[in-house]
Amino acid sequence: MTTLKKLSQVTHGQQAIVDAAKKIIIARGFESLTIRAIAREISVTEGALYRHFKSKHEIISLLIDDIENSLLSVIEIPARFSGDPIAKLRKIFEAHLSNAEQRKGMTSIVINESFAVKDRRIKKKMLKVMGSYQEILKEVLREGIRLKRIDAKVDVEAAGLAFFGMVQAAVTFWALGDYSYHLKSQTIDRMLDQYIRGIIK
Repeated sequence: MTTLKKLSQVTHGQQAIVDAAKKIIIARGFESLTIRAIAREISVTEGALYRHFKSKHEIISLLIDDIENSLLSVIEIPARFSGDPIAKLRKIFEAHLSNAEQRKGMTSIVINESFAVKDRRIKKKMLKVMGSYQEILKEVLREGIRLKRIDAKVDVEAAGLAFFGMVQAAVTFWALGDYSYHLKSQTIDRMLDQYIRGIIK
């Protein structure tokens, strides 16, 4: 399983900045995230912010660390339990959606926007987090194949990407609908059922 990065090195001041950044993104969108906006949010000067971060990209980098610890920790919990791999996939799906609801889709927003950032280090860091997510999924899928619960012909790499894409799509539509319904709706449950029917033995 993935070893999660600990944010113990983050100072109280830095955490306040990251929390303010998340609040701005949720309320006004990623394009509104500026050093000036963050400074106003926490009532400090822009110069004071630069004592903690050299650039906006450093704030985005710490947002990615926050996602890594939050999202990977909640999906690793069901993945570690012994039991039916299909049940694990359902629990991972539910855990990801619950995490998205609690964080107002923050993970999906940062994933989508990080690839628009020109800084290759940001893109590489986000890809690493997504790769860790995929490794957790692939381990569960391989277990399902070993236990003959998942068809041996299933392409584990493709199935892992399809699972993640399904969750991302669900969260994106939910965000576009102004978070007006519960993510774990009947429609989304049917998406998961369709996915599982495609991989079971």
